[in-house]
Amino acid sequence: MKIMKERSAPHLLTVLQILNNRMALSTDHRLKFLNMKKGYEGEIYFDRLLKDCIESECLVLNDLLFLINDSIVQIDSLVITGSGIYLYEIKNYEGEYIHKTDLLRSSTGYELTNPLDQLNRTVILLKQQLRFWGFNLAVKSFVVYVNSSFVLYELKSDLPVVLSGQIPSHLSQLNQSRPLKKEHHYLANKLLQVNLEKSPYNLRLPDYSFDTLKKGITCISCGSYDILLTQRLSSCRMCGHQLSLTEMITSQVEHFNILFPTKQITVQTIVQWCGEDLSVKTIRRVLKSRYQMMGGSKSRYYV
Repeated sequence: MKIMKERSAPHLLTVLQILNNRMALSTDHRLKFLNMKKGYEGEIYFDRLLKDCIESECLVLNDLLFLINDSIVQIDSLVITGSGIYLYEIKNYEGEYIHKTDLLRSSTGYELTNPLDQLNRTVILLKQQLRFWGFNLAVKSFVVYVNSSFVLYELKSDLPVVLSGQIPSHLSQLNQSRPLKKEHHYLANKLLQVNLEKSPYNLRLPDYSFDTLKKGITCISCGSYDILLTQRLSSCRMCGHQLSLTEMITSQVEHFNILFPTKQITVQTIVQWCGEDLSVKTIRRVLKSRYQMMGGSKSRYYV
């Protein structure tokens, strides 16, 4: 198995994760953050199962985003085998639901859009694009519910749905695929060429500014501010996560840069951002070692 495109956290999720540690998110934004975080965790879990179960030759592309016939198409995981293309829509839902044609309904009456509808739309558009490129490959698609606490009643056996306990046996079937050919590698590279790095739609972010955000060093693992600093290491007292002092400072600089991509990275700004828990000398040393220095002595910044 070869990973042609690794999975990375969505930009919006990264921004909301940083902001969640430094401000009080609105109810809507916090719900968006928690849903995205849970969905991403489900995708990471599926990736681990994929690596554990598949031993045959195949090409894996994660987090694909295309514009096909003026429509945005998003694919969680796409596996190219010698026997065809496998497309996966991954859901990390919890609880008990009844499967309906157009929706999923919980015992309390809460309703979710049926992921099969989105999957069918994606398959139709992907097949159109493949035909346009001249590929005649079979496409098999599945909705995968990765959470073991998710129960789905009244599910017809002929529907392309894979529940948590079925995932290993389902993925093991891919080991029976035929060997890859040149056209499969060509297709994988073609998909990477047309993949969009960012969604063309503007994503609504919370209003925030440098002055209003909480300052201090945060743990990149759990978000805690309870960090023990030594001359060489930083250790989170909450979760135990450790980083070298240089790596910890670099992570704080990167968080700042994600939130404020147009602001200059200066020693004084990063000292403020870290809550003045670190000396100017230490911040300057790390910036000089990890970034390129720009400007004169009175207007120095780093890129």
